[in-house]
Amino acid sequence: MVATDGYRFARNRHLLDLKSQVGEKPAEVILPPQACGYLVKMLSGHRKISRLTFGGSQVLFDLGTTQVVSRVIEGPYVNYEPVIPRQNDKILRISKELFLPAVKRVSILSSTHTHQVRMRIKKNQVELSAASPEIGGEAREVIPASYTQDELDVGYNANYLMEILRKVESEEVIFELHNAVTAALVRPGKQDQSEDYFCLLMPLRPNG
Repeated sequence: MVATDGYRFARNRHLLDLKSQVGEKPAEVILPPQACGYLVKMLSGHRKISRLTFGGSQVLFDLGTTQVVSRVIEGPYVNYEPVIPRQNDKILRISKELFLPAVKRVSILSSTHTHQVRMRIKKNQVELSAASPEIGGEAREVIPASYTQDELDVGYNANYLMEILRKVESEEVIFELHNAVTAALVRPGKQDQSEDYFCLLMPLRPNG
C-alpha cells in the first residue's frame, strides 16, 4: 500500500501468499482517502477484514457483520519509485519517547507559515530549534541519539514530522538521511520480517 500528498509518502509492504486468490497477474486499486479513513475507524476495535473484492469501479470490504462499499479512483497512480532516495547513507537512531515530545515543545515557537523545526544532527545528539518571525521568539532543545557520521543540518514541517512519528509503532525511530535537500526515510526501529514500512518526508529549504 502506498499514499502520498506531494510532501509526504508512505509505503507498507506485507509478504503474503495470495496467488490462489489473485493469480500471477498483479491487481491494483486506488482508494479515495475518505474510504480509508472510514475503514480505520471501523477497524479500531476487534474487527478484521475477512474479504476484499474489487473490480470495475467499486471495491467491497467484508468485515463480517458489516460490509463497506466504495468507489475507486480511476486512472493510473503516480509513478512514485523515482522519488524514493537510494543514496541515504547517514543513519540516525532516536527514541520516539524522547523525540516526539521534544519536537512538539520546540514547534510551539515555529513559524505559523512553514511550521519549520530545524534538526542539527551531531555525534550522538540532535539539537532541535525553531524561530517565529511573527513574535520574535526562539526555542531550542538537545536530546541524545545514536549518530556517528558527518554533522547534518536539516529542517522539516513539524506537523508532518509529528504525524509520522505518531504512526511509528516502535520505541526507536530510524532516519535514513543524505543531505539537507534530500528526502528522509523514516522507519520503525523494529519490524517483522514479512513487513517493510517507511515514510518519506521532504525537507524544507533553510530559509523556508
